[in-house]
Amino acid sequence: MPSPTPPALTDNTAKPSTSSPSSHAASCNSEEYAAKINKTIDELKTEAADLMQRSSQALHQQSEQIRAQALKARESTLGYVQHEPAKALLIAAGVGAALVFLGNWIGHRNKR
Repeated sequence: MPSPTPPALTDNTAKPSTSSPSSHAASCNSEEYAAKINKTIDELKTEAADLMQRSSQALHQQSEQIRAQALKARESTLGYVQHEPAKALLIAAGVGAALVFLGNWIGHRNKR
């Protein structure tokens, strides 16, 4: 989207106001530029609000999907533990031992 060209900057502070046709045309140009800028700002506000709403909806959908996956994993784990308690206990002990070994190994490595 091409941006409007800003009007030339002039110093009108020391000049008395005149009602000549050229000053009227400059005033109209300034008003046109201000209207274009306001329209552009309004369009940007609308686009930003739309983007924020779509992002919020996408985040909500993803959080719902993650929640559903977590519940499914929980149910699956509980079912496995109930049907195979001995295997589940051995797997948990093996994972715990591996984590302890990994923690000790990283701790000794960082001390060097």
